[in-house]
Amino acid sequence: MAYNCASSQKTRSAIGALKAEWKRDGGEWDLEDAPGWEAHRDELRAFREETEAAWKAEAKREREAALDKLIAPALAYLPEKDELGGLTRAEASRPEHAAHRLLRAVAAMLLPVVERLDRLDEQVAEVAEITANELDDVRESIGAA
Repeated sequence: MAYNCASSQKTRSAIGALKAEWKRDGGEWDLEDAPGWEAHRDELRAFREETEAAWKAEAKREREAALDKLIAPALAYLPEKDELGGLTRAEASRPEHAAHRLLRAVAAMLLPVVERLDRLDEQVAEVAEITANELDDVRESIGAA
């Protein structure tokens, strides 16, 4: 639909700003229920649904990549060939193979632990930086005295 008049362009701009604010807030509120925007409810709902679907698809891709990263060392440990008929890397890499499904299940159980450890590492790094800055301040004040 073409919007030619200035008020329509202003409305389009305001709707764009509303959508951007909603995205910045991480979709924490119902976009289509924003007060004063009742006339645009269908457009806002469609935008919310499309954006949430995109966020969900991205989260799924990220999760799959994280699971792949967790199982990579186990796959690398397996031999390329096994003359005795044991499990090989190629077999365990096939999604339909039971070993692959088992590795992904274990990785799915480990993923929350790994994510928590990563967050703790970030917190430790932040505390270490704050502590280093405070120590520098104390050293500076001692040296100035």
